[in-house]
Amino acid sequence: MSLLTLAGKSPVKSFRLFMIGFALFALGIAILYVNTYLLQGFKQYIHYLAVFLVGSGCILAIIGYIGLFAARILVLLNRGKR
Repeated sequence: MSLLTLAGKSPVKSFRLFMIGFALFALGIAILYVNTYLLQGFKQYIHYLAVFLVGSGCILAIIGYIGLFAARILVLLNRGKR
């Protein structure tokens, strides 16, 4: 089984992973904004939590996007085999 087939075998799962990652990223950015501008950086551990959410959201979104991209490439490659 090739890496492309492995990554693109479940586009629904990849889309769900992408959306979860995007939501975590957006939540982390919102927490950073609130902590920095509205609370004036009052809670430093909240800042670290938000940076962790942004980083993990980016990683999950990238993994999900790679799966979606691989699924589309597989559709294009298999179209000529009919």
